[in-house]
Amino acid sequence: MSLTHNGGNVSISDKNPLLFVAVMVWAFSIPTSMSVYLASDFARTNKTLALQLIHVKQLAEQNIEKEREKQQIIEGQKVMLEQQVKEKTAEIQQKSDQLEEKNKEITDSISYARRIQTAILPPDEMLADALGDYFVIYKPKDVVSGDFYWSYQNGDSTVFAVADCTGHGVPGAFMSMIGNSILNEVVQDRKVLDADLILNELRSTLISTLQKSSGQTTRDGMDIALCVWNRKNNTLQYAGANNSLYWISENVAKDGSIKESAKIRLYNNHLLEIVADKQPIGYQEGKMDVPFTKHIIQLRKGDNIYITSDGYIDQFGGDKNKKFTSKRFRDLLDTFVHQPIELQKHILEQTIEEWKKYETQTDDICVIGIRV
Repeated sequence: MSLTHNGGNVSISDKNPLLFVAVMVWAFSIPTSMSVYLASDFARTNKTLALQLIHVKQLAEQNIEKEREKQQIIEGQKVMLEQQVKEKTAEIQQKSDQLEEKNKEITDSISYARRIQTAILPPDEMLADALGDYFVIYKPKDVVSGDFYWSYQNGDSTVFAVADCTGHGVPGAFMSMIGNSILNEVVQDRKVLDADLILNELRSTLISTLQKSSGQTTRDGMDIALCVWNRKNNTLQYAGANNSLYWISENVAKDGSIKESAKIRLYNNHLLEIVADKQPIGYQEGKMDVPFTKHIIQLRKGDNIYITSDGYIDQFGGDKNKKFTSKRFRDLLDTFVHQPIELQKHILEQTIEEWKKYETQTDDICVIGIRV
């Protein structure tokens, strides 16, 4: 090692050997101290990193354990929910099966009731013998009907009726069977053969029957149009409780042979309506002592007679979804003056179906037509 002094080179080893040694010792001691310091610092850092790594590992293990516990809880809840869903599903299915079974029992019962109700209606053979050239349109709104038709033949006289009981469906069907039974009692057993007296007896017996069963006065009952036709002399008695009689006879509405009154109305060319008494077969305050009215008409060959419940004229439909109305019904009947009875029935059925279209049936429908 040399140092420059006053423009010349001076050797420390030459001038001062001790200084040289000191310098050399100092020079070599610096790297060694630094290495020791760095090694010590690295060791500390390494230890810190190792501790941090251990901490991180512990945290990771803790998180993994927590996640495992969380998954176990979720799995447990899932199993519990699945079990609850299975139990609820089984409970719902059981109730559904029970409801289906009850519904089947009810449906079977109502279907059986329909068979019973159909069985008490006059058979076609009996009606053909009693009424001759006739049709019946019978369309219950539900499985069973509150409307019914009835007939009885006694010698030259045939009694026939269309009744519309309170309500429809099962309640109406029960009332129809009561009405049918009472008509049998009044006409067949008691031999009452006058139209007005039959309705008077039907009303009083029905009210008495309902009071016995319920213990109080009820307004349940029926509307009815009833006729007694003597086929020997071709006279027809009619009495009605809210349901009119329609008589089609050629030119009867314009030939002047019959005059209009409060009870007789003439329409178009061939139609005469005998208006029913505005009182039902049943309890009505202030009307219980008012007897029903008997009308007698002389029929001619080729005449047509119609009695009906209000189901046909009350059916909703058409372009504006309104009732068919009595006017449309009368106008249609007026065109039947020369039509055969089978065609009349076909036209009536087709007309109401086209009128109804996609609407549900409003009420029970029952129509009887007779061609003399």
